[in-house]
Amino acid sequence: MTKVISFLCLSLALLTACISTKVKVDESLQFDSVSNKSFAWADEPMKPTGRNSGFYDLDNSLRKTVTRTLTKKGYQQVAKADADFLVDYRFFQEVSLDQGGIISPTDEAAAVNNPSLDMSNNEVYNHYIPDQIKMANMRIILLDSGTNDALWRVDASKVVESQMNDSSAIREAVQKIIPGLLADLPVHQ
Repeated sequence: MTKVISFLCLSLALLTACISTKVKVDESLQFDSVSNKSFAWADEPMKPTGRNSGFYDLDNSLRKTVTRTLTKKGYQQVAKADADFLVDYRFFQEVSLDQGGIISPTDEAAAVNNPSLDMSNNEVYNHYIPDQIKMANMRIILLDSGTNDALWRVDASKVVESQMNDSSAIREAVQKIIPGLLADLPVHQ
């Protein structure tokens, strides 16, 4: 359980940093802010079971923050049967292995201690790159309530660089990142 909470806090906190967080709105989708005025969540909220408290906190915080942000943009939350569009999200982490090469010298101590090396040489500095690279990803999708076709989508991703264990960071991180992710969604007219 601690690992799950650590992963969520870590990933969300790192997604909230503006530097090196990639945010991409799918420009192939055109959201009609005139005809789409009401929303509901595509799925029911998670229920706390004791085993999933980190995911429950994420789901609860994300739903509250997205709902508040959409309401500020002029959209109204209604029952699912009455909604013009549905809101859904995905949160996942990707892990890829470092492929080695020039950035992974075989004798790190010799590389650092060799006085003849030029200090601008990548071999000296880049040997600290980790053997695994973790990427935290979040996607928010607005779906047509009748067809389930995507109307609007935004993705955010960031390399996970450090570890943290503060579970209260979930709420704070969600409150920071969601308004930025929904910034390009048109205001209801």
